[in-house]
Formats: sequence, structure tokens, C-alpha cells
Amino acid sequence: MQAQTVQRRLDTAAELWVRLESLTAERKLPERTLEALFDAASGFRVTGSRYRNFTGVEARTAARDLRTLVDSGLLIAYGETRGRYYVGSDELRAVQHEIRNTSRLTDPYPALIAEIEAVRASGAG
Repeated sequence: MQAQTVQRRLDTAAELWVRLESLTAERKLPERTLEALFDAASGFRVTGSRYRNFTGVEARTAARDLRTLVDSGLLIAYGETRGRYYVGSDELRAVQHEIRNTSRLTDPYPALIAEIEAVRASGAG
């Protein structure tokens, strides 16, 4: 089940990235906003300094990009100036939730429990 969990996380991340690429293209958002949207969709906070660090843009560009994401309804801003951070909107989190709910883990050893119970019942264990 651990391997399935890891694989599911990788698949979910890949699918989320693809959907966010489509979303940014539809809304004509800069491609550099993808990582911020990915983080926000995954439940993390995005700050201006973090956004500048992973995009390499200047403070004004970062502020404009983040404002554009808020105006587009994908991020929600909290706080003022220095303490400001952004989280995923309901729409953005719904994308992540939809992807996550499409995959289920399956028991890789369905007969194992029956075998263990049979051994215990026979008194051999």
C-alpha cells in the first residue's frame, strides 16, 4: 500500500500540473504562475518573497502576477503588505479535490487476511 500511496501522489501531482497548465492557458496567465498555483492548490501558502524566489522576477512583477491571480479568482489574499499571503480559492482547491477523489488504493494482498486468520484458527500461530 505504501508504493500505491507514493504512486498516487505522483499521479495526482502530474495531473494537477496538467490541469493548471490548461487553466493558465485558458485565462492567459503567465506560465511562471504555475508553481504558485500548484502550491496553493496543494494547500500551501504562497508569499510574495517565495513567489519571487522561485520565479526570479522583481518585486513589482511578483506583486502584479499575484494580483492577477487574485483577480482571476484562483487565489485569495490575506493580510496586508509585509504579512500578506495567498491561498488557493475554492475553485482552485476543487481541481485538486476532484483529482484526488478519482483514485483509490486497492489491497495488494486480498487473500492474506484470510490466510492469517486460518493459521490463527488452526492454532499454528
